[in-house]
Amino acid sequence: MAKYIIRNANLIDGNGGCMRTNMFILIEDKMIVKISASEIDIPDAVVIDATDKYVLPGLIDCHVHYGGVYESSDKDWVCENDFEQAIRSVEQCHQSLRHGFTTVRDISRNGIYLRNMIDNGFIMGPRIIPSGRGLTRSGGHADSNWFPQDFVKEHHPWGVIADGPDEVRKAVRSVLREGAQFVKLWASGGGINAWEKETDTHFTEAEIAVMVEEAREFGLKVAAHCENKDSIIKCLKAGVDSIEHGEEFDEEVVSWVRENMTEEEFAKVTLVPTIGLYVDWYEQFDPPLERDLTGCVGDTLGQKEIDRIQKSFRRAYKDLGIRVAVGADSFCTKLCPYGMYTHNEMYELVTAGMTASEVIVAATKNGAICLGIEDQTGTVVENKLADILILTENPIENIRNVCHDNIHLIMKQGTIVDFNNMSPKDIITINAKREREGKPPIK
Repeated sequence: MAKYIIRNANLIDGNGGCMRTNMFILIEDKMIVKISASEIDIPDAVVIDATDKYVLPGLIDCHVHYGGVYESSDKDWVCENDFEQAIRSVEQCHQSLRHGFTTVRDISRNGIYLRNMIDNGFIMGPRIIPSGRGLTRSGGHADSNWFPQDFVKEHHPWGVIADGPDEVRKAVRSVLREGAQFVKLWASGGGINAWEKETDTHFTEAEIAVMVEEAREFGLKVAAHCENKDSIIKCLKAGVDSIEHGEEFDEEVVSWVRENMTEEEFAKVTLVPTIGLYVDWYEQFDPPLERDLTGCVGDTLGQKEIDRIQKSFRRAYKDLGIRVAVGADSFCTKLCPYGMYTHNEMYELVTAGMTASEVIVAATKNGAICLGIEDQTGTVVENKLADILILTENPIENIRNVCHDNIHLIMKQGTIVDFNNMSPKDIITINAKREREGKPPIK
């Protein structure tokens, strides 16, 4: 049974309180066994010196697509070879882990199988909470209208098309049969083409209600892509658990929530805002003409739309007090590289109004709550899984210190998974134990 002692750590436990200095953490097998301000001495434990370093929970990305897609065009999503995409998805999940993300929530046809391969030790990767393919209507955000629909149904990397309550019910049951751990739906358009604008609302209330009903039968959560106020209200009314994107929390939505939801009901909802994706997108493209940009600041329409999205986020977070989790919406290797893009999302949340400490909670504790695994991970506390990230620079002082170059060590479930940034001293310490166990040294 592997034992580690992390010594002299600056501990940021993910709960949002003050950082504790000179802390000692005992890890046995997969678990955090003891956290102490006093020295812990276990003769056969590997000692990891964290002097002048910062220990925090392994990060959680609540919105990725391990579809194995390389290009950003929806034509390529469907036309790239399925086998190539499956192989490429392995590297995508590797990249998330290399950047400190020990848990992710994935929407793709590959995620269920990646989870199984990782859990059974065949490949390295983060803990994956998969949805399988999410539900879209005909002509929706995950239906590429460049091709015959039968071709799209067979080859789309993260969408399954369903229309009407009966088809929706069967589609949910099918993805759950494959091993999905939550249900994803696109309740609005996403702006890929003129026929599915962000301002379009998709699926009826009856269809969404069926999705939630079927998910609840399995005790699972529902995540909804919502890019306009009507889809947000419709999904909140149906009881979805997380709003993805949600960039139109205007006064109408705020009023609806206050008038129609109890505090207990709203406390169950998480917002995964993916602001970084919008900053990138609207620096290159104009927003839909239907957006009301009155009073928004910027030299271009895109900059005004970014200002509008940031104001919407602050309205949801500061006025309504919605729980926020981090998710980057990485969907292709070329445009939004996995892991690095999620670090950027953390930076943009600070730009939008959160403190660095709040963002760390969003990327750890809140992510675990969103995924329904808060009893297992998300905070560095006793009796939770040892998902740990050690940084060389203080992320509370500057959130940009959460970056690959500052990663000293990544631990997932009590196993060190990335040695690339460890000091020679740490490697020597670990190799001494590996020698005693008759294992080859780490190079």
